[in-house]
Amino acid sequence: MDNPERYLLVHGNVAKLRQDEAVNHAWVEEGDIVHEVSNKRHLRVLKNEYYEKHRITNVRTYTLERTLLLRLKHNHSGPWD
Repeated sequence: MDNPERYLLVHGNVAKLRQDEAVNHAWVEEGDIVHEVSNKRHLRVLKNEYYEKHRITNVRTYTLERTLLLRLKHNHSGPWD
């Protein structure tokens, strides 16, 4: 990974993926681009379109360093807070 500081792990509530209620979800952001890497796919979507389409709320962002520390501390992939 070149320049890992430009990537953020993001946890948030997604109101609409394939269900009718909000659920916890995670994705990676690189500036204004969302990398959706679930279900064996890698989609690249503009951040504002992704947030609007999925009605994103309760967003928490983590740097790579913070992600690694929290993953080790809690022994799971989050959300941590």
